[in-house]
Amino acid sequence: MQDLLGPKSRGTDQADAKSPLPTRSDMLFSFSTQPGNVSFRNSEYGSWYIQTITKVFMEHAKDRELSSMLRMVNKFVSQKSASCPGTEHHGGKESCEFVDTMRDDFYFFPGI
Repeated sequence: MQDLLGPKSRGTDQADAKSPLPTRSDMLFSFSTQPGNVSFRNSEYGSWYIQTITKVFMEHAKDRELSSMLRMVNKFVSQKSASCPGTEHHGGKESCEFVDTMRDDFYFFPGI
């Protein structure tokens, strides 16, 4: 295996950019749905995603890491079914998506 990776201590590494870290390091993007799909909104309570992210963050931000909470949001949102009688979206599903380039865990209230 080491032959495939090359020798351990020969040569030097060179960056192909001037920045010490990629510009998108330590970022997290979260979306209510995946590209090309619809997201749903209840006419009285608002979007499933915002309802769920609010509930999950209110209950778990004190002791859970951010990406684990977003996985919980995705789980709960994906369990819902749309009630849009007479439309092609009746019974529809939604699945959230997030992109995470965080290098460390992120807690809203560390140490509490």
